[in-house]
Amino acid sequence: MKTKTQTKTQTKTRILKLFAIFTLLVSSNHLIAQTLPSSTPTQTVCANSTEPYEIPSTAQNASSAFQWTLSGGGTIQTGQGTNYITIDWGVSGGPYTLEVIESNGGCTSTLVTLDITIVDAPTATAGSNGDLCVGDIYLLSGTATNQASVLWTTTGDGTFTNASSLNPNYDPGPNDELSGTVDLTLTSTGSATSGSACATSSSMLTLTIHQVPTATAGSNDNVCAGSNYILSGTS
Repeated sequence: MKTKTQTKTQTKTRILKLFAIFTLLVSSNHLIAQTLPSSTPTQTVCANSTEPYEIPSTAQNASSAFQWTLSGGGTIQTGQGTNYITIDWGVSGGPYTLEVIESNGGCTSTLVTLDITIVDAPTATAGSNGDLCVGDIYLLSGTATNQASVLWTTTGDGTFTNASSLNPNYDPGPNDELSGTVDLTLTSTGSATSGSACATSSSMLTLTIHQVPTATAGSNDNVCAGSNYILSGTS
């Protein structure tokens, strides 16, 4: 027969194990077990993304049930009741709160929370296709939203005055002028800091480079008064 002291000691041991398992921090979009308590962790993810969250499976929690609660936005898509769920973040703003409680054999863990902020994905618009003549430079008019940085790139050999700005000048290179066309791409990179950061957004335009027209009237000549003269110009 167990004594009150034995029962109390076993109960305390189990509670401590549960507390150790469910004190969490954020790493690469997952809730990772941590043995020491800390301030409530936070996470930043992209709107319209689907993110996984889990409590690592161990021998101690293999038969446990997990109750996840999400307040303020997003939808738990799969895994409710298990140690692994996915959330569809079709919202922006925040922070929103994700909570989880484990139950096992009549025991319940301490409530664990995770604050999550949603950022909008970046966008990029390179602008309309353009035309210019050999020897000219072209002023670009790109736009972007929700970006941490932007970058222009070229399929040719021309140069940008500042490839990291939205509105640089592009000076076509010799191969650009020879081929007659060149594609320029504007890429916008978002500012999310989670392990699955917002994907980049890209937009492309095509420049058509026209050769400068030439004209030759022909050589100087003499003609008699009253006579006709046939010109032989070329272009």
